[in-house]
Amino acid sequence: HKPHHGYGRLREKWGARREIMKGLGILSIAPLLAMAEGVRGLPVIKNARFALGTNGGTGRRLRALMLHGKGGEGARFRERMAPIVDSFTGIDFTFPTAPFCIDEEKSGFAWWTLPPGVRSFEATRYIGVEKSIESLQEICRNEGPFDILWGHSQGAILLSSILASPSIEFPEPKVIILNGCAWPKPFESDLESFKKGHLPSLHVVGREDKVNPAEQGVRVARSFGQRARVFEHAKGHIVPCDEAAISCYTGFLKTHLLI
Repeated sequence: HKPHHGYGRLREKWGARREIMKGLGILSIAPLLAMAEGVRGLPVIKNARFALGTNGGTGRRLRALMLHGKGGEGARFRERMAPIVDSFTGIDFTFPTAPFCIDEEKSGFAWWTLPPGVRSFEATRYIGVEKSIESLQEICRNEGPFDILWGHSQGAILLSSILASPSIEFPEPKVIILNGCAWPKPFESDLESFKKGHLPSLHVVGREDKVNPAEQGVRVARSFGQRARVFEHAKGHIVPCDEAAISCYTGFLKTHLLI
């Protein structure tokens, strides 16, 4: 494979950052490079648009549960994720809306509420999170099982908390993707003792993320153990949907879903 023009310069640029992040305990670190090199150890798919077929020969289509962030809404999140949905035509995507309305226009929703000025990675309690967990458990009973759990921001924090908590009954997926995640302070002890190394996880962090800084997502990734992969992009608090990111998602899903 002939390296993309300029790869050497980009590799040198990211060298120091990669060494720092490796020191945090992540087994495999791969920043989002301009030429879409993808996650280290995963294949680079040049044409990411493809049908994912059936679930490991079971005859059932793959299913993904997609959780929006604070202030989002299911249908609106689906619109923003359209490049991803359109790229994976063989997956059935479910986009629920969180139960707590947080604005007068009833256009923004949250998976829990917090006192004014308190951040999720600082809070000692997520007010109402039990209701959100119950609603997701009901969705899993009615529309699951889900092969993929995929969350953004508060949705990612919720999924990491659910999977790490031994007291929460929730069907385990085959893979999980957490975008713009932060450390879930109320579930800190669960995450610190989690280390569920058999569950493949992809942790997407933004180098310019001012909402949930990249080191928050890296810390969560470390708690997921040896099969965690970190994918860093150059933007802020978004779900990257460009060609490089979709190539990364494609490689990750093809590697772990037996497609």
